[in-house]
Amino acid sequence: MNRVVCNGKIVVIGCGAVSQCTLPLLLKFIEVNPRSITVVDFVDNRTRIDQILEQGVRYEQERLTPDNYRAVLGRLLGAGDVLIDLGWNIETQDLIEWSREHGVLY
Repeated sequence: MNRVVCNGKIVVIGCGAVSQCTLPLLLKFIEVNPRSITVVDFVDNRTRIDQILEQGVRYEQERLTPDNYRAVLGRLLGAGDVLIDLGWNIETQDLIEWSREHGVLY
């Protein structure tokens, strides 16, 4: 099976149950340097994805809010990168608009 190639960064918002299931699939089906993937969650759920982190995926414990998500995402992502929203506390429409404005794939 040919894997999709991702040369940019990937940011996953949230580290709940869906994210914990999605992360192994990303590494299985997307050719990406694990160090290019960052998980952002306001709870320290590192122990739930310890095998993923051992592969090089980064974890940032930070609460994204309507007031700070632009700055946080601007620090983590650039044009051509990928944002995967598996969180619940930021409006989807806001993240889609931010992604479009910055050339980030949502």
